Amino acid sequence: MTHRYALAAAAGVLLAVAAGAPAAAHGGDDPGATDYRVTVGAVPADLPVTVRVIRAGTELELTNRGSRPVEILGYAGEPWLEVRPDGVYRNTHSPDSPALPPDWRRTSTEPVARWHDERTQWNAEGTPAQAAADPTRQHRLRDWTVPLRVGATTHPLTGTLDWRPPPQPGGWWAGVLLLAAAVAAGAHLAGRRRAALIAPVLLVAGPATVGYAAATTIDAGARGVGEVLLGLLGAALWPALSGVSATVAGAALLLRRRVNDLVLALTGAALALFGGLTNAGVSGASVLPAAGPAGLWRAAVALAAGAGAGVTVAAVLRLRAPAAPGPLSRSAPPPGGA
Repeated sequence: MTHRYALAAAAGVLLAVAAGAPAAAHGGDDPGATDYRVTVGAVPADLPVTVRVIRAGTELELTNRGSRPVEILGYAGEPWLEVRPDGVYRNTHSPDSPALPPDWRRTSTEPVARWHDERTQWNAEGTPAQAAADPTRQHRLRDWTVPLRVGATTHPLTGTLDWRPPPQPGGWWAGVLLLAAAVAAGAHLAGRRRAALIAPVLLVAGPATVGYAAATTIDAGARGVGEVLLGLLGAALWPALSGVSATVAGAALLLRRRVNDLVLALTGAALALFGGLTNAGVSGASVLPAAGPAGLWRAAVALAAGAGAGVTVAAVLRLRAPAAPGPLSRSAPPPGGA
């Protein structure tokens, strides 16, 4: 019965890869990945604030380091958000009734505001005309301004919005499939030395998956080790767990410990699904929802998808032939253990 579960897990991984590849060939489906780069330009020098772009450019973050409130004005010039030393306050009359006097409600106890601002976004349907005409290079779509106010003085927060050409996802998916095939075939042909191949694969793919999960929490606004850890225990929990599980399994194999083949199959499946396929949108987008080099994280996600699928198949092949020689361990444990 356990063998059937492992076979089902492997079949699910392979079907997901097969179904995802053609869909990704038409562009990534990761809602956080995009082709629009939002950049903060000039922050008023006389304001004690820091501003950065988060969530792949879909939000701005303003931190007030001073003692005076900083207002973020809305689309009609009305007070929208007010960042005070004791927290962030939102005007409940904005944006529906901008002419009414502000009605402030506190939404945060920290002097850090995070908000989605349409003035920084591309809201038209379809690809910008200039990008459609020449999709091989970057295009400046517009400059944007978000007004800030301290007391009676208004200060412009400015920036730019650019379209960046996305990579072609076909090569990414080809790499995933080739890696999966190489790991599965290599482990199958290695016989008694399977662990010598699978252990380093997991010890590279596991930490890479945790690293990408951490980078997504940083891009979402996490500051410092504590907030990153909270993010890994929250929205990024499953990718982080799959990466940690793969790392533990790889370390166990490297130390000549037994790893049950069913556990190994499910570990590989979780790595491929949560670390790889759920983030497959990175294959066809130029701006990723992760802090750091986009190319590095595309490679990390491809590694998780390909290595996880390959390890799953290798473990399932072992489960289907429990009496075959060459158990998945350097110390040659009995059949059924790695």
